[in-house]
Amino acid sequence: MPRVSRLSQEQRRQAALSRSRARYERKASQIRTRNSQHIANVCDNNPNFREESRAQGSTARAQRRKSERVWNLERIRDAQAHSTRRENSEERRREQLRNTAEHSIRKTVPELRIAERIRDMGSHAIRREDPEERRREQLRNTAEHSTRRTVPELRIPERIRDMDAHAIRREDPEERRQEQLRNTAEQSTRRTIPEIRIPERIRDMDAHAIRREDPEERRREQLRNTAEHSTRRTIPEFRIPERIRDMDAHAIRREDPEERRREQLRNTAEHSTQRTIPEFRIPERIRDMDAHAIRREDPEERRREQVRNTAEHASRRTNPEFRISERIRDAAARAAHREDLEERAREQERNTEDHRQRRRDSEDRQRERERDANNRRATRRNPIARTQEQRINTSQRRETRQQRRIREEQIRQMAEDRLINFRMDPQNRLDASQRQSQRNMDARAQLSEDELDQEREQQRNRIRATARDLYHRNIKEGPTEICICCGGTWFRSQSLNRVNHSPEHRHRLMLQFLYLRHQNPFR
Repeated sequence: MPRVSRLSQEQRRQAALSRSRARYERKASQIRTRNSQHIANVCDNNPNFREESRAQGSTARAQRRKSERVWNLERIRDAQAHSTRRENSEERRREQLRNTAEHSIRKTVPELRIAERIRDMGSHAIRREDPEERRREQLRNTAEHSTRRTVPELRIPERIRDMDAHAIRREDPEERRQEQLRNTAEQSTRRTIPEIRIPERIRDMDAHAIRREDPEERRREQLRNTAEHSTRRTIPEFRIPERIRDMDAHAIRREDPEERRREQLRNTAEHSTQRTIPEFRIPERIRDMDAHAIRREDPEERRREQVRNTAEHASRRTNPEFRISERIRDAAARAAHREDLEERAREQERNTEDHRQRRRDSEDRQRERERDANNRRATRRNPIARTQEQRINTSQRRETRQQRRIREEQIRQMAEDRLINFRMDPQNRLDASQRQSQRNMDARAQLSEDELDQEREQQRNRIRATARDLYHRNIKEGPTEICICCGGTWFRSQSLNRVNHSPEHRHRLMLQFLYLRHQNPFR
């Protein structure tokens, strides 16, 4: 029995086509190899044919390279061949030597050199857009420059060239000003390094000592220093460091007990004389206040001052006369402060914040609770105070309940208003009805057959109950409404809508009510 293939006809056709192409490629490759070998043998034996073959190959290659597809294929093949050749270190070295020689020859041609520089500048600018590449380039340049500067033949011409370029740049006032700013900033940065600052100070001191040996130079320096010092003392940024420096020098001198005693005697005599003059006393107070404010800007100095003041105040408060007068003065000052609403609000905020900070400490919070409990217990021992407290608590609870009821009523009213507003829209009512109908249908679909029978029985009971209620409310009383147009009697439910009905329709309604009356078991 013949074998049945699992492949379809199209798959077999594709497989046969693939095998045919593979055989064609193998034969074509063999033919090209034989032709290449034959041409190579002929070229080796016949130089004329070799030159002619080269010319024909160049022409054919140039013709083929006009096609973009052929050119791309050729470039890919050449790149692969070049990568394969460069894997040989000797071949790569020979290639580098050839490239270097060719590049040296091309750089002697101005047209090629200018174009090459422009191309190199463009590629260099593109590479420097990468921060990492720019950093590596800077490191390479720094290393190469450091290596070149060790060669005197290169360093001396470089200095001369830099000096000429610097002199040309400094002819521009704006460039010279910017250079001075840069130098000042660099000098400030370098002076923070002790290894640079100490030799600089020694060098400056030696040069200054040599200049001051000339009396005329020393006199001019003194005049300059006096003028500069007078100008600088008008600037707070210079005056404050100068005062600090003078204070440090003064503190060093006062470490000598004898020097400190002589200074105290001089200061006491001078101060006693000066304080008798009002023009001196008022500026002195202002000056002392400024100095005190400046000292208090230092947190450590302010803390020491607070410690001293606390100790002095504690010592003075041991005197009953001082303590009583202090309390009276503080109470009057506090009452005057609290008359200002803003000051009272700020005081309350400070007290609240202080109280909040203290309550973060569990021990302090526990002591506060115990203190409050004891005070409240002592207060509640008084019947009058306890009665007042109960009355206040009752009033507050009543007001709280009333506020809660009002809030609940407001919420309920808002919910009803939202529901009414929602139902006033016919589209909303229609959507709600459709959703309810869909829910009813889904609920009925989930019911079993017994549950459906039970639901139908409940529906019949509801219909009977509705008919019974209608009978008791309307039909049992009979037609009590008299028509003003025909004189006939009507049921009350008919009288409300009979204006909109035709006589035939009213007659059908009458028959329907009579039927319901006949069917009602409670007639």
